[in-house]
Amino acid sequence: MTLATILKTAIIAALATMGTALPSFPVNTPTDYSKRDLGLTEANLSEYLATNNITIETGTVSATSDLSKRADIPRECIFETSGISYNYYKMTATFGTACFGFVLTPNCGTDQYWQDPHWTDVQSVVRQQIAKDGIFQFSRVGDWSAGFILPTSAYSNRDTTFFSIGLLANKIKATIFYYSRDGDYMKISKTQNFCN
Repeated sequence: MTLATILKTAIIAALATMGTALPSFPVNTPTDYSKRDLGLTEANLSEYLATNNITIETGTVSATSDLSKRADIPRECIFETSGISYNYYKMTATFGTACFGFVLTPNCGTDQYWQDPHWTDVQSVVRQQIAKDGIFQFSRVGDWSAGFILPTSAYSNRDTTFFSIGLLANKIKATIFYYSRDGDYMKISKTQNFCN
């Protein structure tokens, strides 16, 4: 039984004893989001963000910056403590908060997206990883791999909408991506055939 399941059961039991109407919880089985296609494209991304009242805050974390200057980085967007520079998009909506990060160098091209199979594979590996439970669980699809960043051992919210938005908003063929959702973190890396 996962920690999320234990907590959900405890909350429902507590609410039931108080005579409060029980909330409706979504069932997050591994297949719920594995085939989800929002129909998002570069052309309709702005409209989707406006319709769903999603705000995006951008920022850069420099590996050479003084740690004291990192105090302004949103908590959701702190993926690495030192040694790596990355950009991030903090996304906020009524249904949650997330952060999408990407390492600028090395990359395989700017002002362009990864093409298939990589475009599909990077999203698939995130969907696979987000459905796992266990700190040492990893996923691999094609040339991409994903794993949790300590102390995350599972995602409490397994919806990958924010990752898809971040991937579309980022027009750089990065080889390392980060994704956090409601306090859970993962790292996604291109591990083979570097720029092919």
